[in-house]
Amino acid sequence: MNKLKLAYLLLIASAILLIINIYNLDFKNLQNGNYWGIASNLLLMIGIIINIRDLKNREENK
Repeated sequence: MNKLKLAYLLLIASAILLIINIYNLDFKNLQNGNYWGIASNLLLMIGIIINIRDLKNREENK
């Protein structure tokens, strides 16, 4: 259960970082935007969600 708690903590932290990156984005001049931070947070969140699903499936199969 410890790995699952860590995964949820990382998911919450990456969601907070995603919100901060979107907040700092300049919507008046999108040419100068830093989209790599947003993309990396989204990929991290997708990976964590897949990891959480796998951890839950492993717990059920024990």
